[in-house]
Amino acid sequence: MRRWPEKHIPYFVVLEGVTSSQGCFFCSLEQSVVEKYFEELLYEHVNDPGIRKALRASAVYCSKHAQQLLRRGDSFGTSILYADQMRGFLEVFDGLTKASMKSRAKAARNWIEHDGCPACAAQKDARQRYIEVFIEWFHEEEMQNSFRDSNGLVCLSHFLAVLGAFTDRHQADLFREITKTKCMELLTQMQEFQRKANWMHCREEVGKERDSWIRAVEFFAGGKGVFE
Repeated sequence: MRRWPEKHIPYFVVLEGVTSSQGCFFCSLEQSVVEKYFEELLYEHVNDPGIRKALRASAVYCSKHAQQLLRRGDSFGTSILYADQMRGFLEVFDGLTKASMKSRAKAARNWIEHDGCPACAAQKDARQRYIEVFIEWFHEEEMQNSFRDSNGLVCLSHFLAVLGAFTDRHQADLFREITKTKCMELLTQMQEFQRKANWMHCREEVGKERDSWIRAVEFFAGGKGVFE
C-alpha cells in the first residue's frame, strides 16, 4: 500500500489559496510570493552589501516587477537600489557607445529579455513549488473537493502547466474535467450577463454573472501582473 508523505506548510498554503481565491489561485499565490519578496527586501535587506551586489549584477528588475516595486511607494529603499544601478550603468556607458553595432544590439536584446530579474526567479520558483504540491495532494478528497467547490478558475497558462506536470492519468483527467465544468459555468454566466444587458431584461437583478466577463479575460490572460 502506498504511503503518502505527511502534510506540510505548503500544502495548507495551497489549500487556503484554492478555497479563498476568486480567480486563479496559482496567480494569487505567485503574486503573494513576489509581494513578500519585495517586503523583505525593502524592510530587511536594502542595506545588505551582498544582496545589493547581486542585484547590481542582475541589472535589477524586469519592467513588470519594477512597476510592482514602484507601487509599494518605498521611495528611500528604491532610490538606494537604483542609485547602485545608475552607478553601474555609468561605468559601462562609454564602452557601450564605442562598441560595434552587433555588440550594441546584443546588449539591447539582453536588457529587454531580462533573464536575470530576481523577482522573476522567486516567482518561477514559487510556481514550480505550488504546482508540485497541488499535484502531490490532488489524490485527496479534501484537495479535490476544495478545487471543485472553489469560486476560482485556474487560468489557461497555469492549467496547461499543471496538466503537463501530472504523471497519474486518472488524476490528470479529473483535473481537466473539473476545469472544463468551471469553464462551461463561466460561459453560461457570460451568456446570462449578455441576456440581462438586453433592454427587455435590464430590470432583472444581476447576480454572480456581474463580473463574468472580467473572469473570462483573466482565464486567458492570467491575473494582473503575473505574466505581463
